[in-house]
Amino acid sequence: MAGKYRKMKKALFCPNASRIGRSRYEVKAGDLILFKQEYQDGSTGQVLARVLGLATHAGNGEKYPKPRLAVLAAGDALNHGFERHVPVEDVAQVFDPGDFTRWFLFGNMPETELAYSLVEYGGMSNNYLAKFLTSPEGDLRKDWRDVAFKRTS
Repeated sequence: MAGKYRKMKKALFCPNASRIGRSRYEVKAGDLILFKQEYQDGSTGQVLARVLGLATHAGNGEKYPKPRLAVLAAGDALNHGFERHVPVEDVAQVFDPGDFTRWFLFGNMPETELAYSLVEYGGMSNNYLAKFLTSPEGDLRKDWRDVAFKRTS
């Protein structure tokens, strides 16, 4: 049985989230997060996830003392996803799924020399990609899904 969910009406404060760079400490539906997860062997790691809403009850019907983030967590190789209910205290980083994420996962790859020169310049950030990476079919910031999935109007 799946948990019970509700929409997020406002952003939630994540007390342990990083505020470095483009990271934020408030999370809303649609954001990407890295959350802390403890594994069976006692080690911990961070998992990438997309926030869907709030989970009010666990899968067994038990009500949480306070709502948790209902997320779609990505597997290590980004080849599958799974449902998780994450306490806001376990969120390590909050960020928008910006241009770099969309390009990295779905965009047209630049010529090898351009890719190396972008990395050599100091990295491939959202701002840098927004300026320099466009596809022959159009601006990836506006129609990246059409380009990535070769959709036609």
